[in-house]
Amino acid sequence: MMEEKDILIGEGRTLDRPISDLEKLHIIVGYALSRRDIRDEIYCQIIKQLVNNKNQKSSLRGWVLLSICLGIFPPTELIMQVRLKFTFFHLWLYVLEALFLRIVILNL
Repeated sequence: MMEEKDILIGEGRTLDRPISDLEKLHIIVGYALSRRDIRDEIYCQIIKQLVNNKNQKSSLRGWVLLSICLGIFPPTELIMQVRLKFTFFHLWLYVLEALFLRIVILNL
């Protein structure tokens, strides 16, 4: 029989109702704090949600989740390097998009 700490999301008891965003956050952070070995996986899944995500609401929620997790539990050095490259790349894309929109608006 599996121990409680070995049960991951989707493997344990199910609820008769949808899980709220706050409950989801509590589960993610709880696992990260109690099981250091899955922290990299949590960060990888968040970054995966953000890569090429065309859904603005989903993307924003991913950035919020990434920010909260970074404030609560640190990534490993490897994930930190990946995250920094990822963040700077996407920040640069937002800057380019803003400049492009400004040029378009000025030329109307």
